[in-house]
Amino acid sequence: MSDKPYELPPALTVADVCAQRAWDDDVDDDTRLLCEMAADTIRALHRRLMRLAHSNEQAEATNEQLAGFIQVLSGQKGGAA
Repeated sequence: MSDKPYELPPALTVADVCAQRAWDDDVDDDTRLLCEMAADTIRALHRRLMRLAHSNEQAEATNEQLAGFIQVLSGQKGGAA
């Protein structure tokens, strides 16, 4: 449970807002660079998260399949041995 009075927005939305803010007229060069780097970092982390989630789902499916094979090969019908 969070003590924040708001829900976090989607990561890519935050990245887009940072990228847009970087080019507002009142933003100095250092802040512009920081906002652009923040947007790029968020996007890179989001891509990595999606790759890891996909890999995890594939591993879980493989584990279930292997568990089924082991169960068939061991002749066990379920439950404890």
